[in-house]
Amino acid sequence: MAVIDRLAAGLENHYRIERELGAGGMALVFLARDIRHDRLVALKLLRPELSAILGGERFLAEIRTTANLQHPHILPLHDSGEVDGLVYYVMPFVEGESLRDRLNREKQLPLEDAVRIAREVASALDYAHRRNVVHRDIKPENILLHDGQAMVADFGIALAAARTDGNTRLTETGMSLGTPQYMAPEQAMGDRDVNLKADIYALGCVLYEMLVGEPPFAGPSPQAIVARILTEQPRGLVVQRSTIPPNVEAATLKALQKLPADRFASAAQFAEALGNPGFTSPGLKTVITVPATKRDWRPLAQIVTAVVVTAVVTSAVVRRFAPEPPALPVVRFTVPVSGGQGLPNLSRATLAISDDGSEIVVSTAYRLYHRSLGAPEFEPIAGSESRQVGVSSPTISPDGQSVAYWSAGSIWRLPLVGGTPVTVLRTINPLGMDWDETGIVYTADNDILRVPAEGGEPEIIADLPTGHSPLGPQMLPGGTDVLVTVAEGSDADRWERAQVIIVNVATKERTTVIDGGADARYVPTGHIVFARGGSLLAVPFDLKSRKVTGSAVPVVEGVRRGLIGATGTAHYAISTSGVLVYAPGPATNMSMTSDLAFTDRAGVTVPLDLPSAGYQYPRVSPKGNRIAVGTLDGKQSIVWIYDLNSSSAIRRLTLSGQDRFPIWSADGQWIVFQSTREGDAGLFRQRADGSGPVERLTKAEAGSTHTPDSWSPTSDAFLYSITRNDTTTLWLHSMPSRTSERFGDVQSVGNMVNATFSPDGKWVAYSTGEQRTTSENYVFVQPFPPTGARYQISQTGENGHHAMWSRDQKALFYVPTVGEFFMRSITTLPSFAFGNPVRVPRSFPVAAPVTPRTFDISDDGRVIGVINRDSTSAGQTRAMVPQAITHVTVVINWFEELKAKVRPN
Repeated sequence: MAVIDRLAAGLENHYRIERELGAGGMALVFLARDIRHDRLVALKLLRPELSAILGGERFLAEIRTTANLQHPHILPLHDSGEVDGLVYYVMPFVEGESLRDRLNREKQLPLEDAVRIAREVASALDYAHRRNVVHRDIKPENILLHDGQAMVADFGIALAAARTDGNTRLTETGMSLGTPQYMAPEQAMGDRDVNLKADIYALGCVLYEMLVGEPPFAGPSPQAIVARILTEQPRGLVVQRSTIPPNVEAATLKALQKLPADRFASAAQFAEALGNPGFTSPGLKTVITVPATKRDWRPLAQIVTAVVVTAVVTSAVVRRFAPEPPALPVVRFTVPVSGGQGLPNLSRATLAISDDGSEIVVSTAYRLYHRSLGAPEFEPIAGSESRQVGVSSPTISPDGQSVAYWSAGSIWRLPLVGGTPVTVLRTINPLGMDWDETGIVYTADNDILRVPAEGGEPEIIADLPTGHSPLGPQMLPGGTDVLVTVAEGSDADRWERAQVIIVNVATKERTTVIDGGADARYVPTGHIVFARGGSLLAVPFDLKSRKVTGSAVPVVEGVRRGLIGATGTAHYAISTSGVLVYAPGPATNMSMTSDLAFTDRAGVTVPLDLPSAGYQYPRVSPKGNRIAVGTLDGKQSIVWIYDLNSSSAIRRLTLSGQDRFPIWSADGQWIVFQSTREGDAGLFRQRADGSGPVERLTKAEAGSTHTPDSWSPTSDAFLYSITRNDTTTLWLHSMPSRTSERFGDVQSVGNMVNATFSPDGKWVAYSTGEQRTTSENYVFVQPFPPTGARYQISQTGENGHHAMWSRDQKALFYVPTVGEFFMRSITTLPSFAFGNPVRVPRSFPVAAPVTPRTFDISDDGRVIGVINRDSTSAGQTRAMVPQAITHVTVVINWFEELKAKVRPN
């Protein structure tokens, strides 16, 4: 049933809806007849999506506080309620027009009418303010004219929205409280403590518009208007309309002062000043300029008269001397990102901005957060929640109403106001996405693809050679070319030597435009912005010829980068209207100098006597006397062997420089690892003592990776996972026959399986996200060989990954959520059973489900993990966990700064 039909059915005994009158940002307005009193009323239906988010009961409770406002210039509240989940409120039907209607028709009002209307509105505001009610949204649309008299509508509605449940404020809906042209500076900046001075400012804006035909600050976009509100002084009124009395100009400009303390103390004082011909306000700052259409052209005329020139030359002179539009002011401010708990997915894009710059989205470990222009802070987007790491790569739709993002093995689409996410496509975690009119462009393996925003079959618009990783695709204007960063190899510094290229969608021709840059964006000023180190640089770029036309110049310092060694992501976004948003801070380097350390059950941490290095993925040998561990030094990934009982300490095992994820054979004689030494990400083995040749065990198909998981302690076989696109499957490789077969039906959507044999070889623990419609993954235990029976260890709502058995098989360790480490007791005889979860102290970070386990268990029950050495305090260590993004910097009209810094040769 349509919303209007539901509303009509629910109110049929009280109101008869006759027709729709219009729609506003918050409500649909209907003409209805009050059956009991036989009168026409304006029945307003709060938009259902807002009602769902704000909470109907709380909203109604707040607006009822305004029902007692009885004033001749306030439109009263007759009734309010909720039917069939729809929130409505009822006001008198005013026969007449709004002030906006009259301004649209007349542009400027007679002085007497403008001043009278302003004083009537001021009277209404003063009455409400003395009762602690602030309107917050004074504008011509909310001032109705009944027999020429002003009546202020929707009193308290914006306030009701602001005061609903603190976790679900109006900012979650993608709306800000107020209209940009009439926002006070403190309101535009998102100040939560908006008081009566904001209403006085807004009324000053309305009066200014009634007198001169436009608000004091206008602009092509909401952010341009806000920038002018914050930085410019209003133009004087008398120079625009000479008949305006000095006291009216002085009163209007005093109401428009930047600081609330410099405005009138009350709306009554404002009204009094408008009626006092002797009112003045010394020290007011205004801009007294003559409009460009009225400027004195005599110098130009004299030039043209004195010199006889051709019409072409005359035209050139006129263009030269014509006034240039003033540069837009550049405004910077910082916005906190609250609620982003847990390890952020900093290796993937975290920021997105709408084309008009009015909407910003940031992704954290667990969900998306959204902020609209004028909102005080970021608020969670309902429906984007994830209990695991894996909410990343947000991109906002061209109309600014929806966001697409990756989570749990799929690209999802969700309204900015929140709701139920819709699956667009199953795919592996992309290194950036872009949403334009042609669809959503994303990366997968070596390909750049595009899929319709409504879902469907993806098309490959660019395929790159094997071993080339694409990052941050962007469709260029015209839709024929895609801009993308490409890194070659697998070493950690590949992103610092990456290339920015353009690929033609039709011909697949590749053109290199920048060497040594990453995560590039083309902007409409004719520049390409890209990241290098912790800075953003820009080069002038000719889109038609696809050529750089100048030198690279640093434009922003101190921009947060992704996990060096993982991706080249830079955490910034730029709107086509010129708003820059970025996360300030240094690059986050997960290959930084670190230590191996043991942590016991009491939380005591003891680093091993080893030189600091970029250690990764430690694995304890079957006898517990050696550790195989990978290192990443920024260039090479290498497998090492550390002997706990030897003074020789650590020994390099592999030589190729591209070897990762070691596991031990059951007898401790072999190390199996992943290597890209022969082009694919297959599996190899090497004797643990370094003797003999390296042997290939598996060959990975194009677009897939093989990761070793665990060797059976009772047979000559090991488990490994194959990841391709968005699905990881578990396989058993038998060494005698050198063949592989699927391990039951175990697979994971978007996550590594991370399987591990029990010490007796009769059980296998693994984690899997099996449902593509959720972001949940759980730890299971299954008999070996696999049968239909299996046991879910991490319970619903708890999640779980990175399972690991204790050496005595009496416990199973796992990671339920980022930042925590749990253990459950395990019994396998006479039947399988497990106990309640117990939180275990740790000093090491726990990785995302999409990576192999970052810890192991020793014979004595201690946990060995990787911790970072704190360079500020010798001998001190701390968990190597990158800090979450806590705030972002917003730069309005940043293109003005960009154009001034970076010019073509």
